[in-house]
Amino acid sequence: MNNKMTKRRAPSPLMSSMGARVQDISTAFVSSSSDVKHSFEVNVDDLEIDPNQSRKIFNDEALLELAESLKIYGQLTPILVRKKEGVRGKWILVAGERRLRAAKLIDKPYLLAIERDTDSDVVALIENLQREDLKPVEEAIGLKLLSENRGWSQRELARNVGKAVSHINGMLAVAKLPSDFIEKVIHVDHVISRNVLIEIARVTDTNIQNELCKKALAGDLTILAIREAVAKGGEKKPVAKESNKQKMFSMKPIEKAISNLSLQNIPSLSDNEIESLVKLRSLIDKILEK
Repeated sequence: MNNKMTKRRAPSPLMSSMGARVQDISTAFVSSSSDVKHSFEVNVDDLEIDPNQSRKIFNDEALLELAESLKIYGQLTPILVRKKEGVRGKWILVAGERRLRAAKLIDKPYLLAIERDTDSDVVALIENLQREDLKPVEEAIGLKLLSENRGWSQRELARNVGKAVSHINGMLAVAKLPSDFIEKVIHVDHVISRNVLIEIARVTDTNIQNELCKKALAGDLTILAIREAVAKGGEKKPVAKESNKQKMFSMKPIEKAISNLSLQNIPSLSDNEIESLVKLRSLIDKILEK
C-alpha cells in the first residue's frame, strides 16, 4: 500500500490572473437585471430628430462652441435614443439634439448613445426643462403634448415632470394662446417672460389679448401694463350694483375659513378646484394692488 500523500498542485499564476480580471470585468459591466442599458456607437446618419421635440431654437454661437469642445475633448455625455418603429438600424433622438447638431458641424460620423425605450417623451422634456435657455412657449407646447399623449391630469403631469401644479396650470394656459402668436414668440429675438405669457393667457377679452400679444412681440409689455389694459377695457358694470356688492362683501367668512385651514386637512383637489384657486389668487393680487 502506497502511503505517500499526493501533493496538490498549486494554482497556475496565469489562471489566477485571468480569474482576477474576470472578476474586475464582471463588476464593470451592467447586470442583466439593471434598468440601465449599455452605451454604443450610433452612426449620425442613422439618427432622426423627434418631430415632437419641444426645443425649436438653437443658438448658433453656442453650437459652434460645443462643436469645438467635441473636437478637442470628445463626447463627454451619451445621447439618448429609441428605435424607429418598423425600420431596422434607424434611431429616433430622445435627448441630445445639441450634441447631434454640433457633431454634424465637424463631420463627426459617430456618437456614443444609450437606448431609452420607455418614457422617452417624458425624459426628452425633462432634459430640456433642465436647460435654462428653453423658451417658456417651448416648455408650454412640450407639456401640452405630453399631457395629451399620456392622458394625464395636471396633477399627474406635475408629479411626472417634477413641477408644481400651479406651474403646470399656467403653462397649459400659455399653450392655448393663438398658434400664430406662439410661432412668432418662438422665433422672436428677445425673451418674453413666463409670467407675462401667463397673464396674457388669462385675459378673456380677445381684442385686448390680441393687442397685448402685439406689444409682447415688440418687447414693450409688463405685467402691470397687462393689468392696466384689462382694467381699462374690461366689462363695465353699473355703479349701483358695484356699490351693493361692496356693501355685501365681508371678510368674516374668509377669516373663519383661514383660521380652520391647515396643510394637514386640505383634501386632494380636482383640476377644476385648482383652477378656481388660481383665479382666486389673481383676484387677491388685484385687490391688494388697490
